[in-house]
Amino acid sequence: MLYAGYQWTGKPEYLDCAKAALRWQRNNPGRYEISHAMGPLVMARINAEHGENLDISWMMDNWFGDYTRLPGFEHQWAITHNTKLNGMTCDGLDGAWWRWPDDNGFYAFAMGSYQ
Repeated sequence: MLYAGYQWTGKPEYLDCAKAALRWQRNNPGRYEISHAMGPLVMARINAEHGENLDISWMMDNWFGDYTRLPGFEHQWAITHNTKLNGMTCDGLDGAWWRWPDDNGFYAFAMGSYQ
């Protein structure tokens, strides 16, 4: 939304805030609402249109859930593939494997996937 605000108004403070938000996410691993869905596009546009060098490969790894390359995540999020829950295929959903002591389950989120 911050980058959209910049595009709409031309005010550089929106662009500055968009860059700061993307850097914050890079330094604070995790999936926040749908930021991972819009993050790669916004990073690519800011890099191309404003000469930045934001780490788009990290954002793509975040999107696809490559946790061998993303240390520090408390929960593992990924787009499901070859995943079955109670015998039902649920490929293409935004999902997470929680690692809390009392809950070692998998959850898939339809609305985040639709967005």
